[in-house]
Amino acid sequence: MGKTTLSKVHTAMDQRRGSWDNVGLLVEPSAPKYVSKVMLTNDLTTQVMEEAKDQTVDLIVSYHPPIFAPLKRLTQKHWKERIIVDCVENRIAVFSPHTSHDALEGGVNDWLISAFDVNETTVRPIEPCKEFSEGHSHLLEVQITDASKLKEIRDQCIVSLFDADSRLRQNKEAFTTHAVKS
Repeated sequence: MGKTTLSKVHTAMDQRRGSWDNVGLLVEPSAPKYVSKVMLTNDLTTQVMEEAKDQTVDLIVSYHPPIFAPLKRLTQKHWKERIIVDCVENRIAVFSPHTSHDALEGGVNDWLISAFDVNETTVRPIEPCKEFSEGHSHLLEVQITDASKLKEIRDQCIVSLFDADSRLRQNKEAFTTHAVKS
């Protein structure tokens, strides 16, 4: 990969995001910051940070945002704070795509729905979030006749509901069973 500016990377990656989510450029070293080596990770942990320093990485793209709740201080007492300090000291930028990659065609939502035996008649898009020009969330409708299969699915799933008109609302939604006449 040739050198490019951090600003160009940020612009290219920051196309879609949920307004409630802490995505985008989370740690920005002083300019100019050139990016020639990028590390991708699901979560920015202490071990990932050590590897990034060993590999002289310029940018870490962490799917989950390492900073979500507001930080009141940056000390050495907590591992997340230590990682952020380490990034700043080593001039390593951190970008988190999170929801902006969930909703993309072929993104995380599509990958999750692929675990079910579905076709075009059982899956349809949910109305997209206002922030997205094209949403890629799914509503899955299936008919399950085996009660044990329904229990298995129900026991393994937590459904998160997103209310685009207000804030993110996390709810555990119980699956309901309906007696259907054959």
